[in-house]
Amino acid sequence: GASGGSAWETMEDYEGLRPWLMRSLAPLCEAEPETLADYVLSLLKNDVPRERRRAELARELQDFLEGNTEGFVRDLLEAM
Repeated sequence: GASGGSAWETMEDYEGLRPWLMRSLAPLCEAEPETLADYVLSLLKNDVPRERRRAELARELQDFLEGNTEGFVRDLLEAM
């Protein structure tokens, strides 16, 4: 769009990612997809500068996703 801001800045926009998150997370880890999806959403709502977001997400999700972390974070940021 022509507006200067990102479309992903409000809570409601992030909530729209929930089905994608649950689908994407289910095969990647042992944790409940719903719980982990909520956790990812809470991380996205943190006020992290865009350029640091990838590193922050990877650091926070490493324990859950292990070897799948980088690919998941990349896919997530592309989905946004």
